[in-house]
Amino acid sequence: MEIRKGELVLAIAIFMRALVPAASAAAVIIDHTCTDLSQIPDAGIEQAKSNRHIAYQHTSHGSQLVTGMNALENFPSFWTKYEWSDVGSAGLDLDDYGIPGAKPDLSQGDYIDENGVTPWVTAGETAYVDATLTPIH
Repeated sequence: MEIRKGELVLAIAIFMRALVPAASAAAVIIDHTCTDLSQIPDAGIEQAKSNRHIAYQHTSHGSQLVTGMNALENFPSFWTKYEWSDVGSAGLDLDDYGIPGAKPDLSQGDYIDENGVTPWVTAGETAYVDATLTPIH
């Protein structure tokens, strides 16, 4: 049976497409729907604590992340597993309000290069969306 070039290309394309979800799914450890912290490997947590500097900027509602981190850190059975510090002295280096001034120029890459991870959370200040996101592109 002779396979035509078009059929071969189609078969390869279907095969490659089938691999994409499997490969991308394997890279996800947890997502925003996960409530079972035991699914996060200890090695991943330790790696984040030793290699990540997070400059976290937010408005009032964004403080929920810090409140949650405090709750995890203070939960007796976790000990220092979810320990964090605003100044990088111990645990995860999570610099709360890590971007001085409310509207930084992110187009230069200073904050991202220096901090590695720079989440910016607002509660509804849609007036700042363009000023914040446009320079990133």
